[in-house]
Amino acid sequence: MKKLILCMALLGFLPAHIWAGVMLGTTPDQLFVNSNASSTTLSGTMDVMVTSNASDMMAAWTVQLQITPLAGATGTLMFQTATQGPSPYIFGTNGFGVSATITNSGSQLAANDFDGLDGVNFSATVPATPTNLLAITYLASAGASGKFGIFAVPGGPVNSVTNPALTYWNDGANNQSFNSVTPGSNLQIGEVDLTLASVPEPSTLTLLGIGIAGIAAWGWRRNKVSAAFSAIKSLPRALVCVFLA
Repeated sequence: MKKLILCMALLGFLPAHIWAGVMLGTTPDQLFVNSNASSTTLSGTMDVMVTSNASDMMAAWTVQLQITPLAGATGTLMFQTATQGPSPYIFGTNGFGVSATITNSGSQLAANDFDGLDGVNFSATVPATPTNLLAITYLASAGASGKFGIFAVPGGPVNSVTNPALTYWNDGANNQSFNSVTPGSNLQIGEVDLTLASVPEPSTLTLLGIGIAGIAAWGWRRNKVSAAFSAIKSLPRALVCVFLA
């Protein structure tokens, strides 16, 4: 409850947003995954990052992410885990800790955190180099393939408590949208590319088996002939002449 109250104090009842230089993205921006035809596949990690092209401060952040299959994609992809990103984290050790919720059968993810755990620091400088907010893994269904977009979803006006902007940050004085994440415009910040691992066809497996059996038979015959010649060579020369006559 305390965290919720503090979040409302930071994120609500504040003036309309200002266009800011804080940008949201992912590392890698394209996550490549080899999916399995017969079982689900767990991906590697994709980090959600922020960076600034201005002198910005951040007291709190919140993101609403959504997975959307792109043209030609088959199967499903869902959020599997969402945790605080690795160091350097935007709030360092002063954050209250990332709170994350996965909903809509794993296709949507809401997460947030805010500064001030030590009671002193209530905002952090947003650096010019990408800094972590969130670490995400994905789970692909059996046979899934194609491209899936990871989109940041905005809500209503950023100063609305009943219909807040779902993806934005706060500097402690004004709600501010991430660059290009504005109401009514989802922003693709990343992509997961699934490549279905190839499975040999039955005919290919049959030919492979025949080939292996042929090689084994050839090796057996060769060893047998070599053994026969070795036996002959070990006989006295006179016996060999009689044997060959």
